[in-house]
Amino acid sequence: MSRLFWVLLGFIILLSGLQWMVPSWVGRASAAWLGQHLHGPRPAVEISAIPFWRLGRGQFQLLVVRGRDLTVSGIVLHAVHLTWQNGQVGLSAKGQPVKVLRAGRIDGQVSMTAFQVARLIDQKGILSKTRVAFQGQNLMVSGVLPLAGRRVPITVRGPLVLGHGGTAVTFRPRVLDSATIPLSTSITVLQLSAFRLPIALKLTRLYLHQGQLTVNFQNRYFRAL
Repeated sequence: MSRLFWVLLGFIILLSGLQWMVPSWVGRASAAWLGQHLHGPRPAVEISAIPFWRLGRGQFQLLVVRGRDLTVSGIVLHAVHLTWQNGQVGLSAKGQPVKVLRAGRIDGQVSMTAFQVARLIDQKGILSKTRVAFQGQNLMVSGVLPLAGRRVPITVRGPLVLGHGGTAVTFRPRVLDSATIPLSTSITVLQLSAFRLPIALKLTRLYLHQGQLTVNFQNRYFRAL
């Protein structure tokens, strides 16, 4: 009886150690994989899977990713925080994108500085030398507009809103210099499709705070394991 007790105790201790070590190792490996695909500092990844051997099938109860100054599909983000519950992934082949086998539930947020937002607007080709400032919940955009062979400096102000069914961040200019713009117009600043993600997401909220644009998101459809 005494020998059986110590064998069982040793087995329990071994399993407990593996339950801690395996998710930790997978988290570090995932962070390294993300670091190879994203430009910037390696993000932090935490994974929870009970029992741990579910990770062998790509299943997990919780995956948390935190990163700063990351470039995703050419878009520079100041910060990223993602929480993924009850998901399952698989690799199709070496060097190929991750395949999402079960979406579970994803919630998260990304933030961008005024300079990063200015770069996105600059890439639209409407303005050059674009500068952006946040004023309350409004955006003030200054730049140079090519007009009839001339380069005209302008400043426009207006709100940032979620558009296109929660798939884009849109700027709606309301004031040009000191005059109200009579016609409704909009500029798509950021589109989810630009990230080329393997799962359908939707934007749920945006706000301007402490010199940053923060956008919350979640996946469109989810179900528990």
